[in-house]
Amino acid sequence: MQITVREYEAKRIVNKHKHLDPWFWTRYSAHPYIGCAHGCEYCYTREEKYAPYTDPADFARIIKIKVNAPTLLQKELSRLPKDLISIGDWQPVEKRYRLSRQMLRICHNLEFPIFILEKSDIVLQDLNLLRRMVSKNITVISGFSIITTRDDKTRRIFEPNTPSVKKRFNAMKKFAKAGVYTGTALMPVLPYIYDDDENLEAVIRETKNSGGQYVLVGSLTLGSRQREWFYDTLRRYDQTILSRYELLYENNSAYAPHPHYIANLGRRVEKLCKEYGLFDRIPRPIPSNHLLAFNMRVAEILYDRAYRLTLKGVTGFREFALRKAGRIIDNQKQNLLEVLEKEGRAGLRAIHGIGPKLSAEIESAIREAQRSG
Repeated sequence: MQITVREYEAKRIVNKHKHLDPWFWTRYSAHPYIGCAHGCEYCYTREEKYAPYTDPADFARIIKIKVNAPTLLQKELSRLPKDLISIGDWQPVEKRYRLSRQMLRICHNLEFPIFILEKSDIVLQDLNLLRRMVSKNITVISGFSIITTRDDKTRRIFEPNTPSVKKRFNAMKKFAKAGVYTGTALMPVLPYIYDDDENLEAVIRETKNSGGQYVLVGSLTLGSRQREWFYDTLRRYDQTILSRYELLYENNSAYAPHPHYIANLGRRVEKLCKEYGLFDRIPRPIPSNHLLAFNMRVAEILYDRAYRLTLKGVTGFREFALRKAGRIIDNQKQNLLEVLEKEGRAGLRAIHGIGPKLSAEIESAIREAQRSG
């Protein structure tokens, strides 16, 4: 496939999330390229708000290069509180531009914690730098996007230009050996294609064998333009599946599959992860010397409780309330233990957005955090 490269100077590089991402624990993100030559047919970033191309096919054909990304990153990170940042992009153009490596070096020099989510073994060319970050006790978390262990015709239909699965698991092994906390982002799981028990277990088993410590599962999301693109791919793959997708996505009006499907998928992965001694969520990296480390742990517990509710098929107010409580606690500037010691329960209820029910949930999470040390 012919790739067109367009260089330009970005106005800024760091995206500051409105809320902490409770999947990857990232507060920021910074990526040097727009578009992706891997061309995965299921990628949500084909949506115009992520990749602003008139033709969604240009997502994989036109790669925009933020040539000033390292300069911007140095300037912007120097002004931000240290917290986990999702960084880099090791698609083929990285071999030429090396912007991701330059951005890694800046994080190394500033001792800024990082998260890397990758689909390419090209990232191994920077393993030496990641190893140095680990040796300096800078948090480095990585995830490899892997939805099947099969390098067959089906995978090549949905991931046409990606490195083989074998190469990705090999990269995971080398990351694990270097001391990088790593695992698998089993996302998005393609319904009726890769959601069978055999495939789920194979990915989890190979993650364990490759030194990974977690498997995150996520379902396929379909925005309007991306839905049209993906359904065209499904027609070429298996016309008979379309009607099942239409039902699963509530006759094309839903962004995500039916909640019962999501819950069932999560429970199956949760069970398999327990069997193989893996986490089904990334444990939150919390610096032991952080002034608000206890708050961060309490927020993690609340986020996890919300997730466990979704696995039971419980959505709505209680699940939302737990996530809301996690966000509120995560944004507090005063240690919860000090609040309780000085003001008791009334101190919790005095926090903006916390009522009697939420304060009870938070108290319960505080007790759990205290038991776990």
